[in-house]
Amino acid sequence: MKPQKPNPYNLSLRTDKAQLCHKRGEYMENIIDKIVDIDRKALDIKAKTEKILQDNGKKLNEKLAEIEKKELENAKKVGEKKYRKLIKQGENERDEIKSHTKKECRKLEESYTKIHKKLEKEIFSVIFKDN
Repeated sequence: MKPQKPNPYNLSLRTDKAQLCHKRGEYMENIIDKIVDIDRKALDIKAKTEKILQDNGKKLNEKLAEIEKKELENAKKVGEKKYRKLIKQGENERDEIKSHTKKECRKLEESYTKIHKKLEKEIFSVIFKDN
């Protein structure tokens, strides 16, 4: 048999297939690189988001502590005001009771003095009348 001459068309087709496979490989490589890049960016975003959440949590805790401190100070002031008001009311009631008690004591003393004088007179008259 006679050696066949290579078909120039067939060679070209093989070269095109090889180039096409090579291009497909590069295309797939590009796609994989893009997926890896997207994944890396997603991890970066996740890390940044977690950092932001952590920072916001710290800020919120600080703000909460500040609000709590202010509210405790306000509550203390309100409590002190109410305490002073109650003390003042108690002192006023004490003074009223003292005043009322003094008046009652004076009335009792006056009554005692009147009764005492009357008794003295009666006792005196009984003692000196019967003798």
